Amino acid sequence: MHTKAKRLEQVKAEQARATQAGNSSLGFAPWVELDGYADSLSKLHREVDAREIHRLSAAYKYTQEAYIRRTLLLHAGTDPRGEC
Repeated sequence: MHTKAKRLEQVKAEQARATQAGNSSLGFAPWVELDGYADSLSKLHREVDAREIHRLSAAYKYTQEAYIRRTLLLHAGTDPRGEC
C-alpha cells in the first residue's frame, strides 16, 4: 500500500506542475485499495473506521466518474453544468 500511496503522491505532483490537461494512470484503482483496507479494518472489529473508509472510497470513485463524465461532455462541446 505504501508504494501505491507514493505513486498517487507522485502523480498529483506531476499534475500540479502540468501546463496542459492530461491523463495520468496510477496503475491501480484507489477506491479498490480503500475498500480492501476497510475490509481489513472490519475483520479487526473496527466497524466505525471501516464504514468511514468505505464512504471515502465511494466518494473518491464518484468524483473520478464525475470528472470523466464532465471531460467527455466538454470534448463533445456540451455544457456539463447540471450533468455531473
